Parts: sequence; C-alpha cells; structure tokens
Amino acid sequence: MPCRLACPFFSGLYLPARTPHEIVEKLRGEIAKALAAAAVLERLATLGVEPMPPSQAQFATLVRDDVAANIALVKAAKIPT
Repeated sequence: MPCRLACPFFSGLYLPARTPHEIVEKLRGEIAKALAAAAVLERLATLGVEPMPPSQAQFATLVRDDVAANIALVKAAKIPT
C-alpha cells in the first residue's frame, strides 16, 4: 500500500535587494511560464510536487513567517544558538 504524506516545502529564487522591479517581474514571468509547461508539470507530478508560484509579496510573507516559526521552535526546544 503506497504511503502518501503531505510534506509542505517551498523554494524560491533570491535576488539582490535593489534589483530593479522590471527585472524581478521579467524573471518571475519566465519562471511561471516554465512551471506551466506540460513537460515540467508532468515531471513535478511524478515527484509529488505541485507548483504554486506566489507573488513577490506572498513569498516575502511566507519566508518571514517560516523564519519566525523556526525561531520559536528553536527557542521552545532550548536549542543553543
């Protein structure tokens, strides 16, 4: 019997802080196109991955929330830093 686990993760592309907005949007658009390609979707599906490219603001919030959650986890577990 196959075992299916939900294991949320995210990955992203980070650019220098002062990268012009036009470049950020161009790159985001090209990545979105690549993630929408049938061959890419098929391959990702075989890995159990469903792409959900967020906006720049959504990704910033996701990263900020993830860092905060991990900081809280480290403190609760009393892991020395």
